[in-house]
Order: sequence, then C-alpha cells, then structure tokens
Amino acid sequence: AGKMLAHFLQSGTVFDEHHTFSIMGFSLGSQVAKSCINRLHKLGRTDSIHNVYFLAGATFIRQEKILIQRQKLAEVVSGRITNCHTENDESLEFSNSYLNSTVLA
Repeated sequence: AGKMLAHFLQSGTVFDEHHTFSIMGFSLGSQVAKSCINRLHKLGRTDSIHNVYFLAGATFIRQEKILIQRQKLAEVVSGRITNCHTENDESLEFSNSYLNSTVLA
C-alpha cells in the first residue's frame, strides 16, 4: 500500500507539483508510511511530503539500518517527523520484547 501511495504521489496526475502532503500512520499504518517514504526516496521525489506522524507505530527498523532510514526521512520529509507513543503501550512492549529476543536473519 505504501509503494502504491508513493507512485500515486509521484505521478502528479491529480495534484500539481506545488502541493505537499502530511502522512499519518496509526499502528500498522506506520509501516505503510515508512514504505511510502522509502519508495519516494527510491524514486528521487523529495518535495512531496511535509510532515509525518507515526501514532502507536507498529514498525521495526533493524539496528544496522537506523542511520540509513533517518537519512531517507531527512531527504524526503521537509517538515516535522513526530513519533507519538506511550511507554505504557503493552502491545508495543510485547512486540519489542519479542523482536529483541528473536534472532532475525
């Protein structure tokens, strides 16, 4: 879904090139937002996204790819990147503890 959104934004058929967008991803929608940003970066489109909001984001970035992902975000997003979550979120706590205890190939 994120790749399709990126291609839609990149096509410019509906909006002119002066429009910017804010992306808001809730829960697994944060993965869609991340996928869209990665695809826009790959397409070389760095003028479409103004703000990004991750709300209770259920997305994972491997430790060795964090710097690369931050660079992509900085190049594609012209405004603010906001990660909204609570330390008391039991679902995120469970998924983080699972990912930290599992060896990912």
